[in-house]
Parts: sequence; C-alpha cells; structure tokens
Amino acid sequence: MKFFAVEVDYFRAGDGPAAVLVPRTAFVPSWVAEPSPPPGSSTVALASAPPEFHRLLSLMDAFGAERGLIAKTSKKGRNYQPRQAPEGAEHTSGIGIYAGGRAEFNLLIFRELGRDDLVDDMLRRIGELTGVTPTATQWPGFPWGLLARDWDRSRATLLEPYFDARAQLYPAG
Repeated sequence: MKFFAVEVDYFRAGDGPAAVLVPRTAFVPSWVAEPSPPPGSSTVALASAPPEFHRLLSLMDAFGAERGLIAKTSKKGRNYQPRQAPEGAEHTSGIGIYAGGRAEFNLLIFRELGRDDLVDDMLRRIGELTGVTPTATQWPGFPWGLLARDWDRSRATLLEPYFDARAQLYPAG
C-alpha cells in the first residue's frame, strides 16, 4: 500500500475569524515507518531466499549437529554458535548466514579476550577462501555463496578452525 491517510484538525482562535487547519498523518505504511536497514545488511527474508541458500543452511545444520552448536533462526538467516560459553557471556554469537547474501564471523570475541593471533589467523583463512582480504576485523563478512561453492574446503579451512578456536576460549568442563 503506497499511500498515506491524512486527517485534518480545524482550530479557531477565540471568537475571531482566524482559523487554522492542521494536517496529521493518520496512517503511515510500513515501508515508510520502518527505518531503512544499514548499508550492507541483510534485507531478504529467510522464506524468500534462493534454494542454494537453503542448501547451505542444511549443510551448516548438519555441521552444527556434529559439533554440538546452537543454531538460532531469525527472519533473515541463522546464527551458529558454540555451547561452550560461560553463563551470561556476551558476544556468544558465532557465524551468521543471512538470506540477503552475507556470511559473517564474530571475531570480536577473540579481540576482547586479547587473542589477536586468532583474529589474524581467521582473517588470513577468510582471505584464502574468498580471494579477498577482509577489511572488517571484528565482524568480517563475505558472500555466503563462497562457503557453498566448495563445502569441503570451506569446512576444513574456515569452519572447523573457527569453532576449534572458540572451544579453546571456553573449554568444556
């Protein structure tokens, strides 16, 4: 619906002839009322994503089940995170796969714990897999199609080392 409903209030100033009409919006469609997402964010809903995206989620779900990961689904994608985190820990988020075309890795957790060596290693691995060195050093992202393109390589080069490093941060026990 691309229209606005406008109401008009009529105000008179005392007994004189002066009057004013004050318009106000009675209805604002959601495409106007909702703020625009930040540049680069996912705007495609999970339900309307292409079949390749759902194939990647199936692969990630199987990987997550093997590794004991928690998968949290939202309207726009799914986030995979380790179970090993202290109670109340912040930044438990892990790898996000979004229908809008991006995969994002939480490297902020390594930075906050002073593990720049792990961040550097993961950035190098992302660069090797994608062919582009990421500029974001806390939440680097790239097209999820690059993960799906060669699943076995993606798993061995990036996913397993990422979750192995996360497990080192909070050993089970």
